[in-house]
Amino acid sequence: MGKADSRDRADAAVKRSSLPATLWRMSGIGSAIHRAAQRPLRAAGIKAAHVPFESDPETLADVVVGRVDFLSTGTSWGLPVNRSGRLIPLAVGTRTRSSVFPGAPATLEVGLADSDCTLWNSLLPPVKAPRGLIDWLRSETTTVPEQPSVMERLVHVGVAPMPLTPKAFDMLIVVAIGASRAIVEAAELKCN
Repeated sequence: MGKADSRDRADAAVKRSSLPATLWRMSGIGSAIHRAAQRPLRAAGIKAAHVPFESDPETLADVVVGRVDFLSTGTSWGLPVNRSGRLIPLAVGTRTRSSVFPGAPATLEVGLADSDCTLWNSLLPPVKAPRGLIDWLRSETTTVPEQPSVMERLVHVGVAPMPLTPKAFDMLIVVAIGASRAIVEAAELKCN
């Protein structure tokens, strides 16, 4: 998208919100990143006009050149731009500081209650998958990331393994669905 189109979207977002020109960006309406960004904003009482766009690279570019004030993105997208010195992480949405951005406090650390929202990916086998397959997947997905060469690659792209037992993972899913539902309803998000 060109500058004019990007600015038009930003101006339209400000008009819809009747707020000062405080703009934030992320890709996808109702996406995990969108919901994750809503938690600290709501906890801090910050109202900002959201300018949705389709891709993280486009979002990063608009923040770097100053078309919007801040963005919410995953570590793997923000890390290269941070390493280049063009963006500074203000805070991370995980429960504790990230080893990737040790200078950025966790949102909980700065007093934003109920603002943490760790983004995760997982392997979810079918319900009827044989127990042996589930045990093998768990074993492989918890031991392979511990290998130094694999860990080095994960850290380089800003990913931190989060091994959980199947029971703990089930609970994580239940809690995440409840938190997401509350954010979607409170922010009146129209998910795509």
